Order: sequence, then structure tokens, then C-alpha cells
Amino acid sequence: MQNPTVQLKNALGAGTSSTMLQNLYSTMADNNISAMSYKATFKSVQMQQTAFGTSMSMTEYQVYISAKIDDIPFGATRPFDEQAIKISDAGWLKMKNDPAHEQFVLNAIARSRQMIDEMFNRGGVGNYSILSFDDTQNVGSNMFSKMFGGSLESARSTFEYESWNAFWISRAQRAEQAEAIEDAQDNLDALLEMLDADNKLPTV
Repeated sequence: MQNPTVQLKNALGAGTSSTMLQNLYSTMADNNISAMSYKATFKSVQMQQTAFGTSMSMTEYQVYISAKIDDIPFGATRPFDEQAIKISDAGWLKMKNDPAHEQFVLNAIARSRQMIDEMFNRGGVGNYSILSFDDTQNVGSNMFSKMFGGSLESARSTFEYESWNAFWISRAQRAEQAEAIEDAQDNLDALLEMLDADNKLPTV
């Protein structure tokens, strides 16, 4: 019989790119959570979205923050914008332990997305932006047109380079991964139904 964590990984789907599902798997594997606790742990990640960060593990807190960032809208003049967000290790600790710093980060992200793009009504193609946070009130910001460097390809290449290892990348880029994420969620739902039936992981 396979190791429970191997079974869970197989059930989720080895190729999934869903940050939340991968973080869930990592949390369980890192803490050697028993089979009977898998479902409870998954539900706790969802329920703790209204709880303060100090009650969560760092992985759970990052899932919580990712959901918060997902909910911050882009302004009407920025429908084509893409954004990457980087947070240092020190920044994560500060956010997790200090709700004021967490709010500072979320407010800075919201402000960046609501800035009026003067080029939008002139046929602008949108912008790329990279925001970087640490444990201070400083915000690193780099925004440039999707035609930066003279072409869409040049600008995309620059964005991919600048956003390497980012914690969060905007939905516009992640839309390409939607089908894989949906498949992974279906696999997880099926797994949870089996756990409901007998409180143990299936043999695969």
C-alpha cells in the first residue's frame, strides 16, 4: 500500500498548477497529517479566511492572502493589465503577526490597480506591473506598457523575467491554467467524497 501522502498527490493530479491545492498538499505532507485529518485540514484552510493570521501555519496564511489578493479588482481603465507580487520572507512574517502591515500591503495593491491609465482611451494595450514588499513601509514598484521594448513579445519577456519567483501573478496570465486547476479540484472533490465514506485514503 502506498504512503498516504503519495496517494494524496496522485489523487490531486501530479500536473496541477493550483497554488491552493499544492499548498494544501505541502501543508499535509510537511506535518505528516494522518489520513483521517485530510478533510478537516482542507476545510480549516477555507474557514480560516476570516481568522487572523497568527492562528494559521505560514502555508495556510499564504493561501488566505492569495484569496484576498484575488478579490482586489483592477480599475475600469486597466482591463488588460497583468501584475506580479513578490513578498520577502521577512515581509511574510511581518504580515502574519501584524494585521496593520497586512492591511498596508493589501491597500498598496488596491491602489496600484485603481490608478487611472491615461492611455486606455487612446487605444492602450495595457501594462505589466511588479510590486515587491518586505517588512517595511517601502513598496518596490515597476510598471511598463505591454509594448515596452517595441513589441508585445519584448514586453512579455521582460515581465516574465521580472516576475520570476513571484508569490502571486494576475489572473490574465493564470487563465491559461484554469482547465488544469478545475481538473485538480474535481479530483479533490472525489477524494473528499471517499473520505466521507470510510475516513481513509483509497489505495491507488
